[in-house]
Amino acid sequence: MITHKFREVMAYADEVTVLRRGRKVHGAIVAATTPAALAHAMMGEPVSAVRSATEATVVEAKATESTVAVATVQAPPAPSGLAADAASPPRIAVDAASPLALEVTALSAMGDRGTLAVRSVSLAVRAGEILGIAGVSGNGQRELVEAIVGQRARSGGTVRVAGVPYAGRRAENRALQLRALTEEPLRSASVAELSVAHNMALRDFDQPPLQGGRIPGLNWLRYAAWRERARAWIAEYGIKTRGERAPIASLSGGNVQRAVLARELAGTIRVLIAANPVFGLDFAAVAEIHARILQVRARGGAVLLVSEDLDELIELSDRIVVMSEGRIVHETAAVDADRRTIGAHMGGEAHAHDAAPLAEAA
Repeated sequence: MITHKFREVMAYADEVTVLRRGRKVHGAIVAATTPAALAHAMMGEPVSAVRSATEATVVEAKATESTVAVATVQAPPAPSGLAADAASPPRIAVDAASPLALEVTALSAMGDRGTLAVRSVSLAVRAGEILGIAGVSGNGQRELVEAIVGQRARSGGTVRVAGVPYAGRRAENRALQLRALTEEPLRSASVAELSVAHNMALRDFDQPPLQGGRIPGLNWLRYAAWRERARAWIAEYGIKTRGERAPIASLSGGNVQRAVLARELAGTIRVLIAANPVFGLDFAAVAEIHARILQVRARGGAVLLVSEDLDELIELSDRIVVMSEGRIVHETAAVDADRRTIGAHMGGEAHAHDAAPLAEAA
């Protein structure tokens, strides 16, 4: 069994091996070890040190690098640049009177194979709320996110941000303050051949202070300002790179994720759409990114969180919906979430009785 979760290791395994950077660094009988010991082995330093997100060594928890990722160890304190109260904001219930920040109505979109992947999906997220979308991979989640943010053509339906129609254009992103952390950020949120600094400037390269000049009517790009800001973000987010001039494709997957995260979380955010934002990352990076997502919520932003990790959804979300076969098939408050019920809907079992009427209607 290869897993990224200590809970699964402690519950099901007899022996555990930790690989780091392609080498075995720890092996033990599960009954004789602890999550703290595994954390120490995984990160290569004392647990007290790895709890500091600003000092921890970032190691991506891929199957080739580590058999486990610390998902149950106490979260580290706020990463650099985060206020202490933002790292663990109080989970105050969402006010039913809070304005709708994101409204998706009867949205449909075709998949890559020419069949309908998103089938008349409707959902809404209020300001200060995190709505989680659960589902088995391949049930339309990726296509839904791409259709919302404008990376995939819509076959029908509408998207509104703060009551305003949204089509995913750069000017709309800026005016309506929508940000997105999409799946496979190197493919869908970056230009691989461009530098880290260039990629960090993709949203606002044509806006002051990154753009400006002394000659009226000429829009000069201030590359020095791009690089200066990139260096600051590289330090703040702990991005491992040769420098801001390095091609972003030269970074590891986790560091590409951090670079995109730095860009997308800059400034005021009304709506954040995050798709599997911590997939394949080590526990220190997971805790840091979760803290930043919760910070958006604490500041009144709405978050649409798509994840295949039910633990992540239950931990972060206020409400959870389940997506199966391109449709929303179940909804629950996160505090009332039942894993078996959600799992049954994810697998199609709980709503299988709907198939016959749908087939007849077709």
